[in-house]
Amino acid sequence: MAVVEKIGYDLNSKTPKVMYKKDERGEIIKDEDGEPIIDTDIPNIAASFREFKKKYSLEF
Repeated sequence: MAVVEKIGYDLNSKTPKVMYKKDERGEIIKDEDGEPIIDTDIPNIAASFREFKKKYSLEF
């Protein structure tokens, strides 16, 4: 079972800020279009769940 650890936002304030992936030097990582990448593991969890459904032929 997967547990979401990162949702891409800092929820410790009244106005949550977007959290971006950073490299070992603390610099924001950008995608191929130059856009910063949000630090979330939700897409990976969703992809793993789709693979699980396919593996066991689940139809929901």
